[in-house]
This record gives sequence, C-alpha cells and structure tokens, in this order.
Amino acid sequence: MNADPMLVVYRDDIGAFDEMLPSFLLKVTGVTGLESVTVQWPDEATVEQKARVLQFVATAAGKGRQPHLVHRQGRKTSILADALPGFVAAVDGKDWWLGNLALVFGGVDHPGMVWLPGSDGLFLYVAAPPTDLDFYVVPSVQEISFGLGWVTEVE
Repeated sequence: MNADPMLVVYRDDIGAFDEMLPSFLLKVTGVTGLESVTVQWPDEATVEQKARVLQFVATAAGKGRQPHLVHRQGRKTSILADALPGFVAAVDGKDWWLGNLALVFGGVDHPGMVWLPGSDGLFLYVAAPPTDLDFYVVPSVQEISFGLGWVTEVE
C-alpha cells in the first residue's frame, strides 16, 4: 500500500537563510535577518503541482506585495517586475536547481519575503519575518498541500 505523498516543511535555524544567500541576491537586496523555512517537495510531485503550490502560496502569503524576479545571467543581474510567471516557469528547470533566480516580495531593496530555490531542485527556501512564516506561509503551504492530496509534515 502506497503512502500519501509527503511535503515536509522544515523550520530552519535562525540565521541559516543569511548563510545560503547567493552573492547576486545579497548585493541587490541587502537582505539579512529574515527567518526561513525549507519546503521539500514530495518525490511524486509533478511540475504542475509544484506550480500550483507556488502560485497559491504567493497569493496567500504575499499579502499584496509586488513580487520581483531577481535573475543571475552570466555576469549580469536583472530584476524583472513580471516575476511570478517567470519563477513558476523555472520550476524543475536549469535556473531553478542552479539557484540563479529568486523571488522577492515587496521592495527589492527592503524585501518582506524572499523565495530561493534549493541547489538540487528538491527544495524551496522561504524567508520572511517569523510572524509571516507562522501565520501566512506555513498555513497556506498546508492548505494547498491538503488540496493536492499531500500530507504535510512540519518539523
């Protein structure tokens, strides 16, 4: 008997996100001091399911903040205002697992939330103030996960 697909949300150590920031993102945003959670996709998750999670969480947790795509291309860093479609389209793509892009919600120089793909494509790091993580991000991840028929485990 197969178990339901499991999406795991790890509560990262305080300061862990600061250590993960690629230099191109740190240079543009100057972001430090946000706490973070790591979302690990179920092994069986399809690209379409991952995209649904990202779109739902952006709507529920972004709280009307403008998302910007910060993209590292060669030696240049670009900032795109039409951010969410580009970020979602990169799921499971080369830019995703190489960590060449990040989604910044709010002002680019003062982000309220940052999404950063994990280097191996299996993870998404979400950084925000602790209250946003507890009251918006994690509940929205759990809600959409339930809607997809996944079990969510928070550690």
